Amino acid sequence: MALSTTIDVHTEAVPRQTGAACVVRRTRTAPLSVSEGPGESDSMEYRLLGKTGLRVSALGFGCGTVGGLIIREEPRVRVRAVARAIEAGINYFDTASMYGDGQSEINLGQVLKELKADVYVGTKVRLTAADLSDVGAAIHRSVE
Repeated sequence: MALSTTIDVHTEAVPRQTGAACVVRRTRTAPLSVSEGPGESDSMEYRLLGKTGLRVSALGFGCGTVGGLIIREEPRVRVRAVARAIEAGINYFDTASMYGDGQSEINLGQVLKELKADVYVGTKVRLTAADLSDVGAAIHRSVE
């Protein structure tokens, strides 16, 4: 499995009940047909992600603060956990810049690079009222 240098940004705005801010999901993907997704396994169920045409595992790997594995564990533990998830057919990993003050995204990126994993990564972007005038630019700033 090799990481793709192609990044397609798929966004889906989800309004929040608390003010004008919304959450935008972005997914980094390798170009694939609708009938095939990265890391697919016969033992895992896959579903289309909204209208994107991306086939993601029915179970995702959460990289948040609650469990904290990706944020607080040693690198070897993180690598072993992600490798096992991929072996089980999980091809969708959920993170956010808010998880561990960005440590989740950094650590997950390091693990996926080490494993040379071809997976989907979803993350969230918090938008301020000022960002709403140019949502696309706000998303691209966050991706960088």
